[in-house]
Amino acid sequence: MSLVLVGMSGVGKSAAGNTILGREEFISEASPSSLTLTSQGGKGDVCERRVTVVDTPGLCNTELSGEKLREEMQRAVTLCDPKPHTVILVIQLGRFTEQEKRVMETLQELFSNGVNEYTVVLFTYGDRLRNTTIEEFVRRDTNLQQLLRKCGDRYHVFNNELVFARTILDTY
Repeated sequence: MSLVLVGMSGVGKSAAGNTILGREEFISEASPSSLTLTSQGGKGDVCERRVTVVDTPGLCNTELSGEKLREEMQRAVTLCDPKPHTVILVIQLGRFTEQEKRVMETLQELFSNGVNEYTVVLFTYGDRLRNTTIEEFVRRDTNLQQLLRKCGDRYHVFNNELVFARTILDTY
């Protein structure tokens, strides 16, 4: 199984990849600038399955040209021999920006028009929900509802601090 993590810079893609693999494969730390400038893959056995996780540079990364970002997304696909099974669109809870509203269009340009058919939205910083369910949170934002509908309402919430949060693999 091959998973490609995509999303804006600083939303927790690398941390999510580390959580899925159960080890520190990708650099994940607080930083004023993007730490991931190239697509990088890590492999591991998760829930008795061989998994490849590919971490990608942030969409709309100010340190990369549009052409370089396209090259890195193509590289991400090549790291998923033969192709990605799932694109995981990582969104930080409470931070749904104008750029993120247009993210499916960006993904379709970078991958293909059918990318939404194998995209799962992963909300990071799940602990911020506190006493609210993810369904209640989503109901408050029609743009977020539209994005989830485009992805077949496939979504999951991570609290990257929790070791057992690797259940995204249960989606497929």
